[in-house]
This record gives sequence, C-alpha cells and structure tokens, in this order.
Amino acid sequence: MVTYEMEHVEISEGLARARRHDAARPSLRVLATAQDRALEKAHLAANALPHASFEVARGKAEAARVAAQFPLPFIVKTARGGYDGKGQSFVKDADGARALTFDDDTVYVFEEALTWSWR
Repeated sequence: MVTYEMEHVEISEGLARARRHDAARPSLRVLATAQDRALEKAHLAANALPHASFEVARGKAEAARVAAQFPLPFIVKTARGGYDGKGQSFVKDADGARALTFDDDTVYVFEEALTWSWR
C-alpha cells in the first residue's frame, strides 16, 4: 500500500507500480487531478460540483487574450506548481490585467474572484 498526504508528490515509478497492484490511496488519478488546477476545475464542472467560474489558457497569446476579456476581479494561477499563493496573482482592475506577463510553455487558470461572508 502506498499513501501520500499532500499533492506535491511526483508520480514516480514506485507509485505507478503501486497503481498496477491497486495499492495507492488515494488513487493516482486523484493525485494527478490535485496536481493540476485545470484538471481540478474540469473535474468539478463535469461533476456539477460548486466552483468559481473559470477559463483555462495555454501559452502566452491565449493567456493574454483571456486576461483582457475575463470579468474583473479575477485570480490567475499556473495550472501546475505553486502553493500558498505562489504562482497566483489577484487582478482587481484593467491596469492589473494589462500588467500581467505570461510564458509560452505554461497553462494558466483564470478564476472568478469570490467574496466570502462568515455569518
């Protein structure tokens, strides 16, 4: 049996071997989904689970187009990597959206900024 307690684990040959024996908990599919924000959002949407509005952009040109059109305010995140706010930017206005820079080889997730009430 192979287990892990956070998503920052490489899907190594050892975990792949455990999968062949159905001995990884949670499954490697769950791990792969937790490691990729685009897959995570797609899973939530496909299963009619509550989630913020989002759009996935692949590469620099597509990300710049989405940033210019996505409803403000929004949060843009790299699909992979980053944690505790790293790899994320909160964009509150058009100037902030224009100031963003993107890479060609990165997938980005643009999310609606939600407001919370703890009443």
